[in-house]
Amino acid sequence: MQGDPRLAVQLYRRVVRRDFHLLALVLPRLAEAAKQAGDDETFDDSLRELLQNGIGNRSEIAYAAIVSGYYDDPVILDCVRELLVTDSDLKDLTGALLPAGVEPTDAQLRSVAHALRNVVLRHARYRCHVCGIDSSTFLWQCPGCKSWDTLRAIAALEFLPRAARPGSPST
Repeated sequence: MQGDPRLAVQLYRRVVRRDFHLLALVLPRLAEAAKQAGDDETFDDSLRELLQNGIGNRSEIAYAAIVSGYYDDPVILDCVRELLVTDSDLKDLTGALLPAGVEPTDAQLRSVAHALRNVVLRHARYRCHVCGIDSSTFLWQCPGCKSWDTLRAIAALEFLPRAARPGSPST
């Protein structure tokens, strides 16, 4: 892939179509490969394809962008904007931070996304769907149950400590 950004774009798109949970890992690489290929529309087309084919939704794309730290694209910023006004927890939080009744600017969206990323990075971002173990980094093999390819991105910001979450062993 090195030296062939168009091939890299094709392969990254294929990875995400096959395993959407890898979007947070692939998103910045896909954007960079599209940029190197000199085709800014390719990146936006990739996101639109995910949405149109039902592979992912706008909230999941926004979350992947926040986790990856890549929110410098208009389609991404629209997804982040939508997440901030539709997610009940984030709507309350951003409503308290941003002026009421005023559409947030792109700079404000980036600032809020960056702050949310800092919160996310301090907590688990992946969970094994077999045994439930949490990890702050993506691992191909779960250290708990030793299953392969079972860690998935946690698709929501969790502000509660693990022990206080519904369904945790201590509750």
